[in-house]
Amino acid sequence: RDLHYPLRRQRQMCIRDSFGFLDVTTSRNAYGRQVHSFESRINVKDGSMKSDIDVLFIRAPKIDKINEGVKVLATFKEEVVAVRQGKHIGISCHPELLNETLIHEICFKGKT
Repeated sequence: RDLHYPLRRQRQMCIRDSFGFLDVTTSRNAYGRQVHSFESRINVKDGSMKSDIDVLFIRAPKIDKINEGVKVLATFKEEVVAVRQGKHIGISCHPELLNETLIHEICFKGKT
């Protein structure tokens, strides 16, 4: 019997199963615990618009898998860190803590 199975299952979850709106699979705290928080730049891309913005990763989940209908909004070292599906977004980091609003503008104001 694998005693670690429930822990692994808990750490990997499908947001669609949990909340019903983003069809992605994530791993909790994949970038480290709170003491491992860090600041970095991510690449945001929406249509023809591309920009690098500063963000904070604080107990950040990793987006392991995106399914049909999910659009990638940003990457960090070639890993997906922001997605959109319909009117919903999922972000692995915190751009708002560094007064970066681009991802939120894209989603809520239709900026492209």
